Amino acid sequence: MTLKEGRCPNCGSLLQLDDKNTQGHCLFCDAVFDSEVAYSIAADSTGVTFPNLPQPKYEGPNLNPQLNNAQFAARATQVETTKKQKAKVETKPAQPTYVPKSDIKIPDLRLTVKMRLLLTGAAVLALAIIVALSAPPIMKRNDVRAQLMAAIPQISPAITDVDKTVVIHGVANQRLELALPAAITAEEAVAIFDRYADQRAAIIGADAADFSASRSGLFVKIVTPEGGFLIEQPKSQSALEDGSAIQVLS
Repeated sequence: MTLKEGRCPNCGSLLQLDDKNTQGHCLFCDAVFDSEVAYSIAADSTGVTFPNLPQPKYEGPNLNPQLNNAQFAARATQVETTKKQKAKVETKPAQPTYVPKSDIKIPDLRLTVKMRLLLTGAAVLALAIIVALSAPPIMKRNDVRAQLMAAIPQISPAITDVDKTVVIHGVANQRLELALPAAITAEEAVAIFDRYADQRAAIIGADAADFSASRSGLFVKIVTPEGGFLIEQPKSQSALEDGSAIQVLS
């Protein structure tokens, strides 16, 4: 199983999909869609409109590689409850509409050419400021991510195909998900976590010896044919060493 990032064509939610499945299921809106469409939108959502239409209750098999069957069933119940609550709100009787006794004269709101040019210029300037402010952080995030992907063979020597078995995401590249071909021990999972934390700290200029700065915010999920391990935002180094910060995946 290889995890691949996709995006729901209905509501736009980011999803981790199993590339072996031709179809995906959104746990947020219950939509079922072709996996290739979700991959394409995740790669480039330019011009894509998300209709966010109500979806029928999904009764099919669990298509989400991040949830076991029990977790999937619980999530389905939660989604169905949310739908019912939303439908109840939408069916509330409409409030009486005030109807004026006489016609209301609407003032002429047409803009002059000068005003249109001023508004257009202001909009362009605002957009330019937004792009200027957001571009550097995005470029830095992508540069750090590229360096981390290049270091994956040192972080996890068992990885042979980085593009197909590794996903790094999050604004600060704090989430690592990888699929391994064989089972590993909890100690090996912690070793992968530590190597990723150290490599990320070295790239972003953080102190690897400072647990809060280099490790407390990390999420590392390791999937193997037998299950795997999840280490999510550990509170201390001792929690890693005694195993209390490690969740076993089945």
